[in-house]
Amino acid sequence: MPKTALIIEDNDDIVQTVSLAFLIRWPGINITSTHSGQKGIRMVEDKNPNVIILDLGLPDIDGFKVIQEIRRFSKVPIIVLTVRDTEADIVHALELGADDYVLKPFRQLELTSRVNAQLRHGENEEETIHLGNYYLNPNERILSAGNKNICLTRIETIVLETLFSRAGHVVTHTILAEQIWGDVHPSTVKNVRIHIKRLRDKLECEAGLTSLVITKPGVGYMIQV
Repeated sequence: MPKTALIIEDNDDIVQTVSLAFLIRWPGINITSTHSGQKGIRMVEDKNPNVIILDLGLPDIDGFKVIQEIRRFSKVPIIVLTVRDTEADIVHALELGADDYVLKPFRQLELTSRVNAQLRHGENEEETIHLGNYYLNPNERILSAGNKNICLTRIETIVLETLFSRAGHVVTHTILAEQIWGDVHPSTVKNVRIHIKRLRDKLECEAGLTSLVITKPGVGYMIQV
């Protein structure tokens, strides 16, 4: 069945550039777009796309609100495409449920590889993974620890799945980036660190887990068996 993409963006040049990149990578893809955040939310309900490209600066409502509303009813991958480059904006988008964050101006190959990584992980999710007292369900994106169930984003799920599969061994920033995005880009280390920080904060806040993910400075991360 052909893939479908929804672009929520008010700059027609950006829409055309993204559409062309997608059509080159996936010739049969079905692309729809809208300038309106409110209409975009309705289109997600009606069309159930495989992936969403979302600008934060929309003419009617803020892109953060769009993420929040979509996450009330859908787990569709949302990739933010924006000029906003502050760590606060990146973290806020991820906390609301965005799966990735790409800055404008962007490289077309980088964007399509990140989209492909999201689609690939959606197709290849596994059954529950058991490690010690932890149970990770990639399909539901839930980590169970004791009597606590922690809801994860798609990227957080990939991070933990990668670390669980290599428990007791250090996983480098490069390996994590390749698992998350399918490639390594200039902003890789910074983005991995932001995701790890957000994941740790969530684990500590919701389940009191302060040392599940261990940092190996300058190298990467690991889970100690």
